[in-house]
Amino acid sequence: MDKKRLLIVDDTLPNLQLLGNILKDLYSLSFASGGQEALDMLEKSNPDMILLDIMMPSIDGFEVCRRIRKNPVTKSIPIIFLSAKNDKESVVKGMSLGAQDYLVKPFSSEDVLSRIRNQFQIIPSDQVLSTGREDSKSSWVFINNRIDNLAVCHASYKSDLANQIQSIESELDPLVSVIPGLLNYIHDLEELMGSGSILKLKDIQDKLNEAQKNRLNPDVTAAVHTLHDNLQDLQYKLIDIITEITPQEEAYDKKEQLSLKALFDDLKNLIPDEITIQWLIKGDINLPNRYKSLKQALLSLLDNALDAIQEDFEHHTCSIRISILENHLIISILDSGPGISEKVIKQIFKFGFSSKPGRQGSGLTAAHLLIKEHFKGKIDAVSGTKGTMIINIPMI
Repeated sequence: MDKKRLLIVDDTLPNLQLLGNILKDLYSLSFASGGQEALDMLEKSNPDMILLDIMMPSIDGFEVCRRIRKNPVTKSIPIIFLSAKNDKESVVKGMSLGAQDYLVKPFSSEDVLSRIRNQFQIIPSDQVLSTGREDSKSSWVFINNRIDNLAVCHASYKSDLANQIQSIESELDPLVSVIPGLLNYIHDLEELMGSGSILKLKDIQDKLNEAQKNRLNPDVTAAVHTLHDNLQDLQYKLIDIITEITPQEEAYDKKEQLSLKALFDDLKNLIPDEITIQWLIKGDINLPNRYKSLKQALLSLLDNALDAIQEDFEHHTCSIRISILENHLIISILDSGPGISEKVIKQIFKFGFSSKPGRQGSGLTAAHLLIKEHFKGKIDAVSGTKGTMIINIPMI
């Protein structure tokens, strides 16, 4: 079988050499040291994938990507950005221009290989990519939201890690606190042994002398001192790590209320017009003001629903239904896609899970975390022939 052909574009020679060493045994490689050189090479032959740096003189990676997507001959070539630019705006811009992935430098060889492998599994090289969901009017909204979802999942992971380290630190505390008492005990015994006049009975004197030789020698005492110092240093380091990785919760006014109607008015302007909103309650509802959190969760569920129907509104529908049931706010996201199986439901909120091969999911995980942590609610996925996600928030 012929090797897949990769074009690697980077203006830094060490980066080209690094990627060449990682990929040379698996793929047929060609290299370009700048944007214009890459575009010139594409005029002669098309690779199966392009690994594209962003920060290059003259023509940067964003412009190269834009021109590739405008050219009918090259528009279907998968592009993975490889860049030291890790700010949200750069990632959003890169993905909105039609890139399939964005990998931040420095990266490991495993990262590069897995990203390339995933793209070849997802996208046949002759498939036209410009007709995907990224062409819709709401693409920027959903791309931004996906990045926010990754941040939520990452913060949750850091919080869990901080809790685990806190547990270890707490278990160290009794051990650290008992050692000073042990050292005092050793010190008292050593002083006792140095004062023979205090002890009148020879057999007691002999036994204590033996204890001093076997257990209270200077090496043991020094070792206990060292153990105490090391454990205390470890405890301080763990506390520093816990402080550093514990996510800082975004400040908000707990007294201020969120108008649900205002949120959905805002949402209407961000999502495709074909999504219908059914308001089945009287008047408005006020919730604790976590506006951004609820909006992010709703966009994540809508993103999932639109993905299920491939935003094909000629043959499918997508809707939101808002109602009240037994003092609970119920928001249902409905789509006429293939539905959700029982097998998928069991792992649908797990970070990284996707029912589509080669994909890594984070949106449903983030939505689940946001509703649970900020509204004390839950999200249920309903199995069946159509897609149904239900947000349940207690109004207490």
